[in-house]
Amino acid sequence: MADDQRRLLEQLMGKEALDSFQVRRKEIEMTNPRVCKAFLVGTCPHDLFNGTKLNIGKCPLLHVEKHKLEYEFRTKKKNETFPNFEHEYYKTLQKYVDEIDFTIATALKRLEHTPEEKAKIAAVTKDLDVLDTKNRPHDV
Repeated sequence: MADDQRRLLEQLMGKEALDSFQVRRKEIEMTNPRVCKAFLVGTCPHDLFNGTKLNIGKCPLLHVEKHKLEYEFRTKKKNETFPNFEHEYYKTLQKYVDEIDFTIATALKRLEHTPEEKAKIAAVTKDLDVLDTKNRPHDV
């Protein structure tokens, strides 16, 4: 009876539907677009900023340690090159650097004094200088 049900499910959904997720995940090659190239080449920014003020959440791509080991083996031992992987990695990093630079520039702009504030600061500083010179003891 179980075999009959299995065959019916295979007919309706295909053989892949009955395979576990882990089995299907192992079949994915490291060149698959769903695999995180930043994880393979270096460190994924999603992992790097985890638990910080800039937490960007979980990476939507796959991080499979087997692929990282395969990449390291093929690049170091077999001297294979994957310029697309490295290009994608640097492009991803540059995107985050640009976003952070923009955030910093915006924060610095907010910290700048307005012309009115600068005028008030200059006036108060001038008043303090006048008071300071009046209250100094005169040298005899």
